Amino acid sequence: MTLQQLRDFVASVEHGSLRRAAHAEGKSEASLSKSIKRLESFRWNRVAAAAALSVYR
Repeated sequence: MTLQQLRDFVASVEHGSLRRAAHAEGKSEASLSKSIKRLESFRWNRVAAAAALSVYR
């Protein structure tokens, strides 16, 4: 995980889409997407388990 990957993720959330975030950051949409994909593969193994909501008590 790199600081740039986190910045790219935050930019995509703040701008509401990869396209707008890429434009704002001066990057291609493909490079932004690849950066976020690398972050996901570091943090979350999306293949191992399906997404689910959990209730913590």
